[in-house]
Amino acid sequence: MSERLDIVPAEFFIHRHVRGKWACKCCQTLSQAPVDPQLIDKGLPAPGLVAQVLVSRLDHIPYYRQETINARSGVHTPRTTLASWAGAAGAELDPLCARRYAHRSTG
Repeated sequence: MSERLDIVPAEFFIHRHVRGKWACKCCQTLSQAPVDPQLIDKGLPAPGLVAQVLVSRLDHIPYYRQETINARSGVHTPRTTLASWAGAAGAELDPLCARRYAHRSTG
């Protein structure tokens, strides 16, 4: 038996969600299925991409290097955009962290 360790490099892909539209003939109104809640409203990144940006920062990879790494894969992500995504994720995680640390300090 032999074993080999291999890796699949990060791949960028697009999730496409098609929501239906319905029109009522009687009242002439148009309705559409609601959008699922997103980490960044009206934003392009999926939660996995935002998580990758945050973990890369934990690994001390600055935004300008992440920008270059993503460009090699054909995806242009300016460092200001990466920083904006990280800030939005931090704002979403803030209540969770506050609750965890409040629980830790009382017990």
